[in-house]
Amino acid sequence: MKLAFVYAADSGWINGAIDSLHKIVSPATYDCHLCKLTHRLAGERAGWKDFREHHPEIEMSFHHRNELPNRGEQPLELPVILKDDLTGPIAIDREELAHMGSLEELQETILSLKDAPESR
Repeated sequence: MKLAFVYAADSGWINGAIDSLHKIVSPATYDCHLCKLTHRLAGERAGWKDFREHHPEIEMSFHHRNELPNRGEQPLELPVILKDDLTGPIAIDREELAHMGSLEELQETILSLKDAPESR
């Protein structure tokens, strides 16, 4: 299974520093729920890194909003997790990510995608 994770943040160290500051100053208004689940202020959560390393059967790629190709009439509400690649269908949408309360919940949802029929 392949998944493309798209953060509601721009790439680059300056943008990363601004995002970290935003998380400190006004965490309630920080818009990237995927980042909240997978990263701390200064980098990736250890539990997320362990999950990625222990599930090589799930091919994961990671992207920022400024790296997205134009999807034409189907703009994405970010953050989002897509099936296959950046042009694939949505596997986990912004709303579902926003309602996840923990990294463990994200991990369980990803594992359920692996075992679910293609209808999801």
